[in-house]
Amino acid sequence: MIFGQSKKTKRNMRQSFTGSKSSGRLAAVFAGLGAKSGKVDWGRVFMLLVAFSLLLVWLLLWSRFYVLQVVQGPEYANRAERQHKTGEVHVGRRGSILDRNGNVLAGSIESYSLSARPSEIEDLKAVTAFLARTLGQPESKLSATLKGKKGFVWVQRKISDRDAKLIAESGLPGLYLQKEQERVYPYKHLAGQLIGFVGLDNKGLDGLEAVFDNRLSGREVRQIVDRDARGGRMYRDGRQEIDELAGQDVQLTIDAQIQFFAENAIAKTVQENEAAWGGCLIVDVKSGDILAWAHYPFFNPNVYNQHSATDRRNKLAMDALEQGSTIKSFTVAAALQEHKITAQTVYNCENGKWTLRGKVIRDTRPHKELTVEQILRYSSNIGVGKIGLDMGAKTYGGYLQKLGFGTRTGLPLMGENPGIMRNPAKWPDTDLASSAFGQSFSATTLQMAQAYLCLANYGEKKPLQIVRNADLRQQPFAGETRVFSAETSAEVLRMLRSVVHEDDGGGRFARIPGMEVGGKTGTAQKAENGIYGEKRTASFAGFAPAQNPEVLVLVVVDEPLKNQYGASVAAPVFKQVTMETLAYAGRLPDPASAAITGLAAGNASTFDPTQYAQMKARQDAALKNRSASPVPGGSQGVGHNGTREVKGRLAQPGSLQADMPVVPDVRGMSMRQAIEIFAINGIMPQIQGQGEVVENQTPLPGSPWPAHGFNQQGAEAPQIVLWLKESAI
Repeated sequence: MIFGQSKKTKRNMRQSFTGSKSSGRLAAVFAGLGAKSGKVDWGRVFMLLVAFSLLLVWLLLWSRFYVLQVVQGPEYANRAERQHKTGEVHVGRRGSILDRNGNVLAGSIESYSLSARPSEIEDLKAVTAFLARTLGQPESKLSATLKGKKGFVWVQRKISDRDAKLIAESGLPGLYLQKEQERVYPYKHLAGQLIGFVGLDNKGLDGLEAVFDNRLSGREVRQIVDRDARGGRMYRDGRQEIDELAGQDVQLTIDAQIQFFAENAIAKTVQENEAAWGGCLIVDVKSGDILAWAHYPFFNPNVYNQHSATDRRNKLAMDALEQGSTIKSFTVAAALQEHKITAQTVYNCENGKWTLRGKVIRDTRPHKELTVEQILRYSSNIGVGKIGLDMGAKTYGGYLQKLGFGTRTGLPLMGENPGIMRNPAKWPDTDLASSAFGQSFSATTLQMAQAYLCLANYGEKKPLQIVRNADLRQQPFAGETRVFSAETSAEVLRMLRSVVHEDDGGGRFARIPGMEVGGKTGTAQKAENGIYGEKRTASFAGFAPAQNPEVLVLVVVDEPLKNQYGASVAAPVFKQVTMETLAYAGRLPDPASAAITGLAAGNASTFDPTQYAQMKARQDAALKNRSASPVPGGSQGVGHNGTREVKGRLAQPGSLQADMPVVPDVRGMSMRQAIEIFAINGIMPQIQGQGEVVENQTPLPGSPWPAHGFNQQGAEAPQIVLWLKESAI
């Protein structure tokens, strides 16, 4: 036993503990433990061992801390950054396209798109079955999309809010909803061909959406945001900076209410005459602003992939046609300006058939000798052809070029057609004569609007405008802008007034009771394979009032089958949209006012000054109270999938029903009074007949207001119809 060991043994043990400095110290400790009693104090030994162990653990911990903080510190810091922060790519909201009154024609809303991470999907069969029920897609297609271990796939872009809610509530792993912008067009087909459309990535693909894509598109920025323990984003600044990324708005000169009038009228005539297509431009003469840009068949940008390229085509700017007799106004104006003719110069119109250089030129009706005014009124090809020959190709062609034929208007449009006009110096006599009555060269309806705007402004050329933003408007033309003198223009405007108001004029179907208007009809044969065939283009260019034009209207109906003449196909469209536009502005005249303005000679005795004063008061009230938000009855605009509605109303909501709970009785009133009652409240009735007084109406007085709807062709079905009869005035 250790207690019985000899002194020699103890000495050897002490020597074994002193083999080194550390062991020597330990030996000294042990020697001290039993120095007095000769026994080891094991309690003290145990305490020393514990202290030694703690020291060792402490050293290990500090070494580990060193590794974590110094050696591996940067790596773990990066991991923490990735876990608690995330990068987001933000794209600012796309700017809106507005009409002149601030109504949104094209806007953006937030929508959801569905993506997936197939590697995270636990039960593929259950997921595909659920998505097939929710999204209406075949399970086979979804299964093919979600198979495998791909990191990311799109399942469906721009889903409805209802579908997004169902998917979010399902809690199925591997499915992710992402917010995106969706472009919506609240008024559906309203000005669709002009506005154009965007693709799934919100980039403009056609129309003004494409032309102004850089301006409309929001800026893109990558932002770092904090995430909580659940991975949710925590935004510190309310995302104010994101709002600053939004694109700029573009405000058009288009008035949505007037656009509605034009689309409704052109749709009706195209359908009734079984035409290929039709278009209508309405221009404010004083400013050059285009108030309406209408096409039919319609194009709805909300569902652009459901329309053909033909329906999407902006034909008013892209289709160059031989314009026919509407060109004759400029032929007469040029010859007057060159002092080659006067209004009373007489030409032999060859009794309706004239052979020039072996080619036969015909009139629709035979005439012998006609004055220039009669030539324009009866639309004689032979008479105008001879006027063109008297001017010469160089002179006449020069006027056409000054008016803008053969060049683009300069409006911000995609694919505008400059038309086709060969060098006038190379025109043979046959081409000169045919060009004088609107054949042998082609032009767009937009170019015709530019030329007639010059005539309506008394010979001063003024640029057309389609945008109201000051920095986007066309600048005035450089150089000499006067094409015709004011005297020449006034004389032509007077002749064009006779085209409409004289009983033998070709434009009598364009007459508006109580107002003098002017205009010119056109019926152009269309060439096929170099030969003029049976297809025609009917047109009408008119303005109101006749001697001081405020509004200019151009109508084109291509390839009508039932009736092919501009007088009976296009002129009534001018009448309808001009009346509706003037009523909307509170400027449609009452027939009684004709006595004051001298427009109805011999009827002064029937004029009632009190009635005239009341009419003026109603006009003032219409202008004061007209809603800044125009279209009758509302237009139910929908999102891409038909489930999200963005309401667009072109009349003050509920204004008519609040003032008049039932349909009022307008029987016996003048047409102007009856139209104003409805128009100032945002509803434009359909007019039947050629009279001046309302004889009957549908619905009958006292009936509930009819619900608005759309017919099968997409045009808003007329809800109020007024039948007219001739008055004693």
